[in-house]
Amino acid sequence: MRVLCLVNPRARRLRRGRLAADQVQAILGRAGDVVNTKDLEHVRQVLERELGSDLACVVTVGGDGALHWALNLALPIAEARGIELPPFLPARSGTIDFVARKVGLEGSPADILERVAARVRAGDAIESRVLPSARFELEGANGARRTVIAFAAAVGGIGVRFFDQYYAHPDPSPATIVSVIARAVAGFPFGTAHAREMFRPQEAEVHIDGARVPSTVHSGLHVGAIDLDLGGVLKVFPLAKDGLLHLHAGELEPKAAIASLPALASGGLIRGERFVECAGSSLDVEARGEELLRPVLDGERYPDMRRVRVTRGPEIRVAVV
Repeated sequence: MRVLCLVNPRARRLRRGRLAADQVQAILGRAGDVVNTKDLEHVRQVLERELGSDLACVVTVGGDGALHWALNLALPIAEARGIELPPFLPARSGTIDFVARKVGLEGSPADILERVAARVRAGDAIESRVLPSARFELEGANGARRTVIAFAAAVGGIGVRFFDQYYAHPDPSPATIVSVIARAVAGFPFGTAHAREMFRPQEAEVHIDGARVPSTVHSGLHVGAIDLDLGGVLKVFPLAKDGLLHLHAGELEPKAAIASLPALASGGLIRGERFVECAGSSLDVEARGEELLRPVLDGERYPDMRRVRVTRGPEIRVAVV
């Protein structure tokens, strides 16, 4: 058995010099093959060449987005070959690493790589946890369609506005989460441009489990297949369990959104008279008005979407070392 390690050279910890790319191969040695990926097509080509039953796991050195793309590029290859996906191991080298947090992976990327290499060299099986995912059927403004899986998403509203501000920072980190939220909270009483934009709702027609949500403006359209810890700052989607998705839709006054922050910090629920927070099996969103949907799936952006349908996705094995 061997390890396939996909290195995203743009990963935050690599850019900051905390883990040099050539260190990865030195750590793994003969236990695995390391590829410094150039772009998504390169990742696809590597997986097409390497994906097989002899892989103990696929390691992604990058953030949640690197794991997201590796999974979505690997799934159709595995399905075409009639093989099971090996466990995927996110090496905690991004900005948030919520999947790694979910399965309890601890230590630096180098620590994680050393542990998995030791397991492979010793011939020990690599343990894994099974996480549910969500399937997203996306339809663009031009009619093009694609299907991807993700563990969590902001489809519209506050979540998408947050990511706009978060990724505008030159070096986003958990501290950036606090900064973006604090600016919106502090600016709301004064009607600052930042606060107005953060709380601007998304116009859309929404159905949850086939039933129409009454509101046509939505402060937050969010989906979680698992509960998330976002940088130790926010804990969201506690209703994502027992095979159901945690879903948000409807209207929420900015004051109510701000008042819900302590609950979100402790894994609680959002309270609002016209805001829907529930567990369900499907979410259908169709943009209305001039603004299209710009979903952010596992931190990755999918702009210019007219419709998004979300259902339960496949179970994914995530390695634990």
